[in-house]
Amino acid sequence: MMNNKRTKRKSYFLSANPSKKRRNDLMPGLKGFICTCNGNMKGCISEALNILDEYDSKMNPETNNSDEIEDSEDIEKALMKELKNEKEQKKEDKKFRVIETGINNCIFIGTTVSNSVEIVEKIAKDIKCTKVSKSKNLIRMLPVEITCKAFMEDIKKAACSIFERHFKCDPVPFNIILTKRSNSNLDRMEVIEQLVLLVKDRNLNHKVNLNSPVKSVIVEIIRNICCLSVIDHFHDYMKFNLIALASNKNIDT
Repeated sequence: MMNNKRTKRKSYFLSANPSKKRRNDLMPGLKGFICTCNGNMKGCISEALNILDEYDSKMNPETNNSDEIEDSEDIEKALMKELKNEKEQKKEDKKFRVIETGINNCIFIGTTVSNSVEIVEKIAKDIKCTKVSKSKNLIRMLPVEITCKAFMEDIKKAACSIFERHFKCDPVPFNIILTKRSNSNLDRMEVIEQLVLLVKDRNLNHKVNLNSPVKSVIVEIIRNICCLSVIDHFHDYMKFNLIALASNKNIDT
């Protein structure tokens, strides 16, 4: 009897304070990176974070304050302020943080940086050029410009927010690449057809080209969340398969 009461009380408090769990769940309004792996998720996370930190420091160098602080009291104040800022920094404000997807071998790393697509493009270009592998557990890294609920109207609204800057241009060949994980509600062809219409709304002369697209719309459905991005020359970089880029083998994983 006591055990039942304890269990009920524990579940009550868990449900009454869900904010901690929710903070680490995949949800609408995020940007970041989808990382797939070969079974070693811990190793994949470590490799992904190391690579992202490396390229973020190269591409987004933080501005340093060049003003020298000579007065000892000013130095002390500056140190105290820095310590306070670090202490008050919330977990969700970090540049890169691991977010639960609920899918094996699939990790989402949320970010606050604005150039997630450019970061992964640079990683892929460097690996293709040098043939030096940067990972053994991390297979593919896909940038995500926006997440939304996996319902058609939400997807259309999110797509419109990024299509303006990607497809308000001269006519280009494009394709839609859609992957679904643990989702049976959305109809694949309906999503693709609706996104094609939205692309053509920006320029009627954009043409679907499955063999040699210049732009690829990446649609990753993970349970009840849709992740969207638009990537140039996606197929030239083996769909951002980092292991395949290093080995120069066309591995479809």
